[in-house]
Amino acid sequence: MPKVVDHEKLRHELAEKAARLFLRRGYSALGMREIAAQLGVSKSALYHYFPGKRDLFDAVGQVAVRRMVSAFVNPPGTPTGVEGMVSAILKGVRTLDANARDEIALLTDYLRTVEGEPEAERGIAEANSALEASVAAIVGVERASLVLSLCYGFLLRRVLAPGAVDFACFETDLRSVLQLAFAAEEC
Repeated sequence: MPKVVDHEKLRHELAEKAARLFLRRGYSALGMREIAAQLGVSKSALYHYFPGKRDLFDAVGQVAVRRMVSAFVNPPGTPTGVEGMVSAILKGVRTLDANARDEIALLTDYLRTVEGEPEAERGIAEANSALEASVAAIVGVERASLVLSLCYGFLLRRVLAPGAVDFACFETDLRSVLQLAFAAEEC
């Protein structure tokens, strides 16, 4: 009896494993032959699921976006108001902080490789929109862009100057920004 393969599940599993490989090595440093070997599949099997490295990387990007979006959720039982928002955003930023250095390096490598390609730029814009929507579900649409910018800035500063900023400062800044935003909306 032939083996039944869930192709969509296998495609997703390959993208998940490739995500870790891309994070460790970068986009430019890898070829499909090495990727296939590292994933434990033949090169032809990898090409069956992903016609090229760019297709694989796009699937990896979707995996990363889903992970990032799921980091920003307002869990049941979270306090309401500014304190609940601060708690949920802080939890999401802590989750993203674990891989921020590798993800920023990978994104920079990828952007250099696809510079000027409309499809790649559209993919980045869609990813950013999805992330902003997940933040908006916590802090509201009016404040989502501002809060997401604060999160991006904090994560980048942690990568560029690891000892210069800490979560306590970020929490204080986030609380202040949200309080000011709400106060401005009341006027």
